[in-house]
Amino acid sequence: MRSLLIAEGVPPEVVVVEESAQSTRDSALNVRRLLSGEAGSKVLMTSDYHMFRAVRTFRKAGLEVSPRPIPDALKRYGTYPRVWPAFRG
Repeated sequence: MRSLLIAEGVPPEVVVVEESAQSTRDSALNVRRLLSGEAGSKVLMTSDYHMFRAVRTFRKAGLEVSPRPIPDALKRYGTYPRVWPAFRG
C-alpha cells in the first residue's frame, strides 16, 4: 500500500505504515494509537474481500473510517501468472 500511495503522488514522508500487527484487531488498535490526536478523515484501504470485516473491526476499535477496497487480483485470478493482465486492465 505504501508503494501504491507514493506512486499515486502521496509524499513518502507522510505515509505511516503499521507493521507489527498479527491480526486485523491488532492493526486497528495499533492504528488507533498511531492516529490519536490526528485531525481529519481516516481512510481504510484493504483488499476487497477483507473490507467487510476490517471496516467493522476498525470502527469497533473507535476509528471512524471510510472504506476504500482495493481489488485483490490474486484472489480473483488464482495464480501469479494470471494476475499481471488484471493490473494492466
